[in-house]
Amino acid sequence: CNIEFNGETHEIEYGTGDQTAGIPLYQLKKEKIGANTVRFYDAPRIPKLGNVLALMIGRRHVAGLFFDGCEDVKIENVTINSCVGIGIMAQRCRNITVSGCSVTSADGKYVSSGADATHFVGCMGKIIVQVCLFEHMLDDALNVHGIYLKVHHSKEKKAIVKFCNSASTGLKLFKRGDRICEMDSRTLLPETEATVLEAKKINNELIELTFKEPVKLSEGNVIENLTTYPELILRSSVIQNNRARGVLIATKHCVIEDCDFHTSGSAILLECDGRFWYESGAVKNIIIKNNRFFGCKYATWESGIISVPQRAIPAKNRYYHGTVSIIGNTFNLCYDDVVYAGNIAELVYKDNVSDIEQVLNIANIGKTDIQLETTLKK
Repeated sequence: CNIEFNGETHEIEYGTGDQTAGIPLYQLKKEKIGANTVRFYDAPRIPKLGNVLALMIGRRHVAGLFFDGCEDVKIENVTINSCVGIGIMAQRCRNITVSGCSVTSADGKYVSSGADATHFVGCMGKIIVQVCLFEHMLDDALNVHGIYLKVHHSKEKKAIVKFCNSASTGLKLFKRGDRICEMDSRTLLPETEATVLEAKKINNELIELTFKEPVKLSEGNVIENLTTYPELILRSSVIQNNRARGVLIATKHCVIEDCDFHTSGSAILLECDGRFWYESGAVKNIIIKNNRFFGCKYATWESGIISVPQRAIPAKNRYYHGTVSIIGNTFNLCYDDVVYAGNIAELVYKDNVSDIEQVLNIANIGKTDIQLETTLKK
């Protein structure tokens, strides 16, 4: 990717995306004309004079802080100015608090972490992120999710399941007593549930599961671990001037309150998929309240300020997400629909104000409680 930062504001240049030159730079004719100078020819788009071009190269191997299988983690008043990969990474942990922390570039620099500021996978208990600053990352500020694995082979009471995304292979995701759920990768709606009696690692990609119940899973479907979803509280934090989205939520219960968002893509994204990233976690109840969204979605990532994409194949009268409540928020100078959402059992939208017309682009919603502010406030 070639990412363009505004030379004065240090934010992503308005209207750009992952390939600000129009195509990947390696596809262009190039010539080395000095010790540290390369000339590229015939780019479809030329970055603005005075702006800074950040090149995302290589793999994001290393996290700033990494936690695996830990309990009662407290990260307080830590600043990360530069990191090749994710700033704070936690997997299979229970109860994490991130308080008073910053992932931000050093003075005069444009990039802090080369990936997400914080990322939580397969965690449990409660995750609290409060009074934090996340900016200048080359990916999202926060991502919380589980993992879908594909059913590779199955017989009664047993299944071999496969990690399908290289970022998660080898993770010790199951233990005795965990509840799993099977679903079609297109609808991601729950079908069969079972209890794990034993989890045996075959290799980094394959795990053999033995179940308590006499179930036989369908090959090609995906499963998730219902036990590994934490409650998330994000409050009193600032998320701004980064590539892509603000926060990605894929856990059962979540509250986002009193935060400030200025993001180049969607500020809040509820997204899971069983066909590419294999990140799992339908939301049962999320409350988004008393936040401030300023100038969001000024670049190309996702649709809507708050985005809840449809599933590949929706099912009649069945919904992937539960209740989404958007209450008492302020939207100023934003560049897209306030809400872009589908496949939700219940949507509550009230007491929100904006300096432009509040557009809700919604479909396949079971129940709504929508109150649009008639007097637009500036």
